[in-house]
Amino acid sequence: MNKTKITKKLRTSLFLIVCVVYTLGIIFFETYAVPTGATVANLSTMDGAAIAGSRSDEGGTVTILTLNTTQQNFGWKAYVGNISGTLTLDDANGWTIYDWSLNVSAVTGEVYAARTDSITWSSVNCSGRNATEIIATEETALNFGSTDIDAINKTFSENIHDSFIVAGRSITVNSCPSIATYVNDTAQTYNTTSRPLFQELLLDDGTNMIYTTIFEQDKTGYDNSSTFDFQLLVADDETSGVQTTYYFFAELDAV
Repeated sequence: MNKTKITKKLRTSLFLIVCVVYTLGIIFFETYAVPTGATVANLSTMDGAAIAGSRSDEGGTVTILTLNTTQQNFGWKAYVGNISGTLTLDDANGWTIYDWSLNVSAVTGEVYAARTDSITWSSVNCSGRNATEIIATEETALNFGSTDIDAINKTFSENIHDSFIVAGRSITVNSCPSIATYVNDTAQTYNTTSRPLFQELLLDDGTNMIYTTIFEQDKTGYDNSSTFDFQLLVADDETSGVQTTYYFFAELDAV
């Protein structure tokens, strides 16, 4: 991301579209040279479908079965979508003196999601690994055990990702807990020579966990029938009747 261009930015009004969402967080947030709040449009929400197998056997028989099931994980949810937006020069009251349409085909940047809309962007850095501090606090808040196979620290068990800059702070390559979500229903290969698509990593501001994904440009996504600019996996509380709200931010390069 070319940060020399970010100094021109007073506010980016970003519209995220084609989102798979469980909870809508609609935020309008104005800052200088930090990620800005993003409005969210929900086009569809889907969950997994399980089909029960069956057999018809004669009475008086003993049948040995091997059962295989795929269980939906209600401790996690995903948001996927595409990016559009405008670079604008506004005053404190939101009046625009001029704005610029972004070149969506060449836009770069990141999408961020957190359980709060109050992030101290000047303090953002990598989250500690192995369930330390903020990760452990987040797991407790969402009723994960640190040894659960789908705990946050076990899910984000890699540290392979690109370098980028958030709010003027450099995030060093391969320094944060990370994953890469699936492409065409298939896990991606993690290594330092073959860059995975749809990279996601954990940041925090010393208090709040921030899920961060790096933009792609119309890449084939998890289902091989759609192209997306981002795929974002976030933890949820699987307690019955509980829905965890996430707030969305984005930082764009003015290409």
